Amino acid sequence: MTSRSERRPGGLPLESADAERPHQHLVARVRGRLIRLRHAATVPWGQLLQASSNWWAFVAVLVPADARQLVGSLSWDQMAHLVRVYRIHHGLGTCAVDDQRLAGLIARYGRAIEQDLAGRGIELLALWQQRRWRCLLSLVDALPRHSAYVEALCDDDELAEYLLTAETSAADRAWTPLSQYTPELEMATNLYDRLGELIQAVTASAGARPPKIRPYPRPRTAADRIRHRRAQDRHRTLVARMLPDGPQPAPAPSLPPPPVRAAGDPLPPHPR
Repeated sequence: MTSRSERRPGGLPLESADAERPHQHLVARVRGRLIRLRHAATVPWGQLLQASSNWWAFVAVLVPADARQLVGSLSWDQMAHLVRVYRIHHGLGTCAVDDQRLAGLIARYGRAIEQDLAGRGIELLALWQQRRWRCLLSLVDALPRHSAYVEALCDDDELAEYLLTAETSAADRAWTPLSQYTPELEMATNLYDRLGELIQAVTASAGARPPKIRPYPRPRTAADRIRHRRAQDRHRTLVARMLPDGPQPAPAPSLPPPPVRAAGDPLPPHPR
């Protein structure tokens, strides 16, 4: 489940937006020396993925040969800062996990993603070859539910098998994004819920057990999540007041009855 600190609006840091220069080389000053790092668009994507997740590969792939020893002597914090600046400058993902996730999505659902972006006038291959992976991943994550990409996700047997075997709870259910919750969809959602209530009432009036019909998912905002957490906190407080103090000890396990020995059976060996 997503923790409280992980929920944030989809903003973009202004410092990162201002420092992003995907069409220029990055020149870093290391111990007074200016070093021109290799441009991300000229690096094969496999090597770039490795360089973005491994500092030794970063030095070997992106740093000129005559400056590798100098860059390799940087401290842990200095090297982390250099990698972060390189990411922001070339428009890569915010972290190595984002880069790897984007590569996996394109390798598996690239044709569907290309079809969706082409309908918006965006070329998938251009953004990929320019290594503008942050922008590309944002576009993919914002594709609506009726897109070809989401259709490909729903038609993936391997993904469906994984999701069905994974443990999920009611709090992890998919919610309709607010940007896609049009007035027409809101009206259809209300009709769906009223129809479910009608089916339950008719079934119960006939003496049968009414079916369980879940309400259609609606948008869930930060205020809804806060209300849900407050309700959970009130429930835990009430349970703590009702239950006795301290955990109750578990009952002692009952011993099995001794076996019945028939006449003539040999005695078991005496324990030493």
